[in-house]
Amino acid sequence: MIAFISKVKRGVAWLVSGVGKKNSFVNNLSIVLVAKIVIVIFSLATTPILTRLYSPEAYGYFAFFNALATNFAIIATMGFPVALVVTKNDRDFYNLFAVSLFLSLVIFMVGSVSFVAVADYVLPFRLDTYRSLYLFLTLAGCLLFAAMYVFPRWNVYRNQFRQGAILNVAVNGGARLTSLAIGFWSAGFPFGLIIGEAVGKLVGLLANVRINLISEWSRMRNEVSVKNMVEAFKKFNAYPRYVLTGSYLATLTVSLPQLIFPYFFSTFDFGSYSLAIGLIGLPAILISQPISPVFIKKISDLKEQSDQRSALAVRKLTIVLFSTLLFPFAVGMFWAPELFVWLLGDRWLVAGQFASVLCLFGIFDIMQTCLQGVFQVYNREALIFRYNLIQLVLLVVGILPGIIRANASEAVWGISLARTIASLIVIWRVLTLLQLSAWKIVVTFVAGTGITAYLFWIIKNILI
Repeated sequence: MIAFISKVKRGVAWLVSGVGKKNSFVNNLSIVLVAKIVIVIFSLATTPILTRLYSPEAYGYFAFFNALATNFAIIATMGFPVALVVTKNDRDFYNLFAVSLFLSLVIFMVGSVSFVAVADYVLPFRLDTYRSLYLFLTLAGCLLFAAMYVFPRWNVYRNQFRQGAILNVAVNGGARLTSLAIGFWSAGFPFGLIIGEAVGKLVGLLANVRINLISEWSRMRNEVSVKNMVEAFKKFNAYPRYVLTGSYLATLTVSLPQLIFPYFFSTFDFGSYSLAIGLIGLPAILISQPISPVFIKKISDLKEQSDQRSALAVRKLTIVLFSTLLFPFAVGMFWAPELFVWLLGDRWLVAGQFASVLCLFGIFDIMQTCLQGVFQVYNREALIFRYNLIQLVLLVVGILPGIIRANASEAVWGISLARTIASLIVIWRVLTLLQLSAWKIVVTFVAGTGITAYLFWIIKNILI
């Protein structure tokens, strides 16, 4: 017991000293975490207001816009932004930065002409008088999303985590405040959320240009040339072939329902699903995103000592995460409809019903996101791509019955079950890789979830 208390004290002392040490890993992580907490709190605080200003249909228009712009940003930048943070000198950084922007502009110019030409045939919405505005906002969003996929890497490369965190808060805050202002000013306007997101991205872009690009413009101009850009492209040509495919597969897996739903279901159902999946994803921002990089570092250090110690750390984290997540998500499974109506308004009952179904995968999705880093530590990166592909296939199979039967609820059930199974497969594979009792642990998790769900069903339907 004394040894345990001593270890805890040393850990706390390390964290405290790290937080106060500029540019240390813990300091950078704490800055990023605080920014994410601020963003989540502000998002939660403003959502009940936004849901009373905007209809489910407006959320549907926004979700489709966001999915298109996000997918475009990944494809147009060709995976090079990921390479920006690992460049070894300013010459490579500046030229690869220029390559990323140049490719984005070229692909945008070609893609925008094609998109406008086929818009009437591919857009899932009948927008009538708003058609031109939606096309303009979508194209502007694609360009802004691509630029904001590139520019913030500058802050990471320069180790400016505090600056990057402030800009992230500004982007989110600018988007939310703009959407609120438009909603109050013009009740019922369907594209306020889209304009708000575009304004937020524009604020972030202009701030990055002013802080980084303008201040280093003279140095960048001396380093960048067509010859150097070609050399940088050749030097990092593996990124479009390998990193892009993996990144895009992961993005497509997450955004596939947003791209499919509006073609087969009503805009109301689509908007309800979009809000539900967005709120279910907020815990991941607070838990899996901050934990993942720290956990990878911890497992990497323990692996140098012994595989057994790293295996025990993984087992402990898995059990702690499951125990922590089970209760709040179980509450969501049974009381999300009531909570959505109470907090967001009567018209969001369907969103609450969808959220109660999606809570099932929320538990295991956070767990597998935290554990995926083990594949990197053990040099099994190919498994990440393989399991993203498996998840995509399962997602398509899961959503098909709902599409065939034209039943949005069945489609949501298919999405939730598909992502739950995919997450359990990843968890099982990580545990197997570390020679832990994978089947026993996974079966325990499934049984624990089932028993908890049964107890909550009794509480809701019999005792209350």
